[in-house]
Amino acid sequence: MTISRKKAAWMSGIFGIVLFAYVVVLPALFDGEQIRKLASEKAQETWSRKLTIGDLSLRMRPFPELHAENVSLTNPTWAKNEHLLQAASISARLELLPLLNRKVRVKSVSVDGFRAHLEISRNGKKSWDLNPGKSMQGPSTEEATSLDFRGLNNLRIRNADISYPGRQKKISVWHIDEISGKADTGFRDVRIDARLSRNKHPLHIEAKFEDLSRLGQKGATSEGSVQLRWDSSHLKIAGKIPLEASLQGKHLQVDFTSESFADVLEFAGIESRKTAPLNASAMLIESQGKINAIDLKAGLGKLTVTGDAQLKLPVSKPTITARLVADHVDWPQTLLDAGRPPAPHTPGELFPTHPLAWKSLLALHGIQGLADVKVASLTLGSGIKLKNSKAKLNLKNDQLNLTAFSADLLGGSMSGNMQLNGSRKSVRLNLDATDVSLEQWFAERGKAVGLSGGAMKIKASVSASGTSMKNLAASLSGQVSISMGPAVITSYKAGAAETLLTGMFSVSDTGRINLQCASAQLPFESGRASAKRIIGVRSDTSQLLTSGFVDLREQTLDLRGRVRAVSGVSLGVSMLTGDVRIAGKLLGPEVGLDPAGAPEALARLGAAFATGGISILGTTLWDAANTRGDPCEIVLAKKKASSSK
Repeated sequence: MTISRKKAAWMSGIFGIVLFAYVVVLPALFDGEQIRKLASEKAQETWSRKLTIGDLSLRMRPFPELHAENVSLTNPTWAKNEHLLQAASISARLELLPLLNRKVRVKSVSVDGFRAHLEISRNGKKSWDLNPGKSMQGPSTEEATSLDFRGLNNLRIRNADISYPGRQKKISVWHIDEISGKADTGFRDVRIDARLSRNKHPLHIEAKFEDLSRLGQKGATSEGSVQLRWDSSHLKIAGKIPLEASLQGKHLQVDFTSESFADVLEFAGIESRKTAPLNASAMLIESQGKINAIDLKAGLGKLTVTGDAQLKLPVSKPTITARLVADHVDWPQTLLDAGRPPAPHTPGELFPTHPLAWKSLLALHGIQGLADVKVASLTLGSGIKLKNSKAKLNLKNDQLNLTAFSADLLGGSMSGNMQLNGSRKSVRLNLDATDVSLEQWFAERGKAVGLSGGAMKIKASVSASGTSMKNLAASLSGQVSISMGPAVITSYKAGAAETLLTGMFSVSDTGRINLQCASAQLPFESGRASAKRIIGVRSDTSQLLTSGFVDLREQTLDLRGRVRAVSGVSLGVSMLTGDVRIAGKLLGPEVGLDPAGAPEALARLGAAFATGGISILGTTLWDAANTRGDPCEIVLAKKKASSSK
């Protein structure tokens, strides 16, 4: 017999022995009941959970395959759902030769009808936290009937649902059509393809990793890439990807592009209209427990933001520090580009009634952050423009503090601070504005009025709470102080009215009113400011000091005071009728004579006729000789007196 024939005989003999073991010996050695028992005992010992396997069999097709049906693993006793994991069927293809030595080495796994019910207890325990620190290879391969996943190179999961508690403990469900993973020996050159959906919106994930053999080990990373595709949005992450929870060692380039990122928002459970195109990119580098985002760029419609950020990931609360810069922000347009339509205007309402974005602030609970923001030009919803805006933001849970903000406003400047509380839906504001032009305020709001000048100083220290701007205004409490410098009101009607009220002997250009000053001290309490000597106004010929109230709840005002001449003899209607009344809606108050002064007016008129006008002249001369001072100064002095107490 030649050597080649001997080799062929030996090969035939070996093949026969293997075939005999495969067909006869392996099924005889297989003990499904014993394996189920050992698996259940191991789950109880390792995880303190009950593992149930309905049917377990060893199939030969053509490679040995371990097949289990109706598999389930229980949740901890505190969980609402009985089971953590369930599967209609699990099939594991095994290597043949290790089986002869009673070793179970898994080559591929296929799971159908998978269900996972993830829950979190009140004290933060996670139902899926089975046994931290254990490697993915399972028990030691030296134990009898142990599972060895080191040779796993193929994984497939189909028709799976994963439920978990989302925001405000609302249960969210991810549906997985199919996940497939392939790898070379030792979990190298891993490729993952997943098609899933959430809220009926699809997501396609493609991932590649050079080496996952150290998955879960501290500081482990792998070169690779992950791509997420929604309907019109695409996120790509490439570089050195971390393989454990602390995210150490990452060095990634992140790029996001979208024609309308409404698909991403709706996938996350956030209702949204169509948005403007969005693009964002950054380099993420981990160093000493911090993730640095450098070369940060983002664009939404015409808005462009650049800067950098840093993220700390402690066990409890992540902390974000950012520096952001924008050339121009048109806030109404930005909201529209982000899928938020303009708030509807309610006729007759001074303040918007639509809900404020308190939910967005509540969604940030558990996050801490600091941000330094600069915007060269910012256009507000009212049309007012801020230049060189600067703000320092401090976010802690659902509280956002603008510890300092400043901007050039309406030819002047403003500064202050503000605190927002999401759970309380409250605002605290301290504002100091100087040389703010009333003329420019009307112009930037697109209102044509015959007014020029009017530089104002505004100080406010107020607080409010509510779900809308209308509710905030109705609850406003605190002090608001306004003082205005010289201004000219060009109006023949207004000038004529001033002449009529102050007197025939005062000098006035009936085509306009030359205001010298105006002051207001508004002590708001629950949306209403009520006081004596609350507002004072002085022109070059007349002056008015009023008492009454300004009510933001009802959006009305009622102010009463006598118009007096600044100097000289005044023989006007005000001498006969008494006080002037300014009352009605804030959007359109009416100016008239105070009806409460009617009896006094009749007495004055009767005396005038009886004395041939001598009583009117006497009253006028008395008022001229006993002036009550500058009404603007009187109002401001009232503030100084109250602050010194």
